[in-house]
Amino acid sequence: WSFTKKNEHGLLFEISPQDKEPWTSTSLLFDMEKNQYYIPSQREQFLRLPEMTIHYLILYNVGMIARYETEWWYELLTQHISDDYVLIQQFLLVTEKKFPKYASQFLLHF
Repeated sequence: WSFTKKNEHGLLFEISPQDKEPWTSTSLLFDMEKNQYYIPSQREQFLRLPEMTIHYLILYNVGMIARYETEWWYELLTQHISDDYVLIQQFLLVTEKKFPKYASQFLLHF
């Protein structure tokens, strides 16, 4: 992507052809509700991985926590008092919308 111009709402960028599809983008994040791409605000957040891969890796880790940390997971799901619960719940809601769409786009592309 390359910088195009600045307006009252933000900065405008032109994206390269390989970043046109959200599931192939390695440096931009996509908001499905607003239909907009975003650049991570911190340099450390540039993982250079497609967003679909990031969702898969986080889902894998959440699954391992649920499987091997059952006592902590049970407390999390029954008491709802931890900030972790809110983060995990929000991530799962976003992934529930994004991942099937990205996976179907991936499969239709190849």
